[in-house]
Amino acid sequence: MWERHRLFWVGVGVAATFWLLEAAIHTWFFAEGGGWMSNLLPIDANEWWMRSLAGSLIVGFGAFADRASGLMLRAEEQRRMIQTQLDNALTHALRDYLPICAHCKAIREGEAWSSLETYISGRTKTQFSHGLCPRCLPLFEESGEGLATVGVV
Repeated sequence: MWERHRLFWVGVGVAATFWLLEAAIHTWFFAEGGGWMSNLLPIDANEWWMRSLAGSLIVGFGAFADRASGLMLRAEEQRRMIQTQLDNALTHALRDYLPICAHCKAIREGEAWSSLETYISGRTKTQFSHGLCPRCLPLFEESGEGLATVGVV
């Protein structure tokens, strides 16, 4: 309980300290009669009202500061959680990013480039067999290249 509402209890402590200091000031500096106890619990309604008002304001400020600090801590925790999620998403996106040549489809590995087939075969058990799709077959027939020259038998 003390740790959870620490600033509220600090406000209560400050208000009590204010009340005691006010009584001490009236007893020692203003030399008001009646002794310490009569100044600790004043009979004068105006004095009682002013101490109560000041004490209430101090406790209220402590409660406000306690609430505000709790909200700030929760907001910071939520910001950290969102930042972690964004970092994880970015890492995942970059891990799945594959730099590939737009023309020849070679894949960059650091400074070196390797063919798509070499890249995939080096990381999986996949083996490639080459052929021509129906869309590309007329391109090779028009160019005069035979299927043997492109490695398709």
